[in-house]
Amino acid sequence: MNLNGKQFLKTKIIKELTAKHRYFGREDLRAFLSSQNISIQQKTLNRYLAEFGKEGLLYGAGRGWYSSISLSFELDVRPVKKIGEVLKKKYPLLSFSVWSTEQIKSYVHHMLTKFVIFVYSDRDAMSSIHDFLKDSGYVVWLNPRGNEACKFTVETKTVVIRTR
Repeated sequence: MNLNGKQFLKTKIIKELTAKHRYFGREDLRAFLSSQNISIQQKTLNRYLAEFGKEGLLYGAGRGWYSSISLSFELDVRPVKKIGEVLKKKYPLLSFSVWSTEQIKSYVHHMLTKFVIFVYSDRDAMSSIHDFLKDSGYVVWLNPRGNEACKFTVETKTVVIRTR
């Protein structure tokens, strides 16, 4: 594909694809090009996609996905800020991550009234975190599975500890 081909890709193919799909993968683009009998080397296509991104025509959506939506999704960290700070203070050398269902409540189809906080850490730290949070007034579930998962209920200050 030459410069004219690049222009055709930019003005016709990409615009048509983004009009049909909010997000599309590199493989979707290749399939679309193939359906239009257009052949392009992967290396060249990658370069064009990077150029289109710099021009603001496309935005990377991660792992080979693209979108015409410029705003990236950002989670509100307020629901997990307190527990994150408490854990960081108690275990300053521990590597962990935290998220809560409260952070995605506006994106679900029904209203959530109780939320679950998930803490992910290394397996050898899970029991210590469990005991500490339980002593701090949280309802804590240590990697619930099987029969224990069947008993799972969401209460105020519910935390599930999982391995990374």
